[in-house]
Amino acid sequence: LDADEGLTLEQFAGPELTLGKVALTTYHSAKGREFSVVILPGLVEGIVPRLVWSRRIGRFEEPARAVLAEERRTFYVALTRAEDAAVLIYGPGFETEWGAWNELGPSRFVVDVVERLNESEVL
Repeated sequence: LDADEGLTLEQFAGPELTLGKVALTTYHSAKGREFSVVILPGLVEGIVPRLVWSRRIGRFEEPARAVLAEERRTFYVALTRAEDAAVLIYGPGFETEWGAWNELGPSRFVVDVVERLNESEVL
C-alpha cells in the first residue's frame, strides 16, 4: 500500500489503532469499538433518520415507530464510540440525486443531543 512506509493493506485496514489511520465504518459495524474521535456527517433530517418521499401524499413519510427507534439506537451506538470527541456534521437540508433541494433542517437526533447537552449545562 505504501512502499516508503511499508504499510500493508492488513495493517491499514486492521482492527488495531495506528497513528495517522482513519477508520471508515458504518454505524452498525462500529458497535463494540472505540475511537478517539468520531465524525458523523450527513446528520440532516431525511438522511438520518431516513425519510422516504411519498408521491401519494406529496411529502416525506414519517418512518414506522420501530424503524425510527432502530435508527435512533444505531445513531446512539455511533455517537458513543467516541472516547475524546464527537463531531456532528449537519446542515439545513440536502440535495437529492435528481437535483431537488430538501430543506428539512438538522436531524432530530442532533437536536435531541444539543437539547440534552444544554439541559446538563443548566444543572
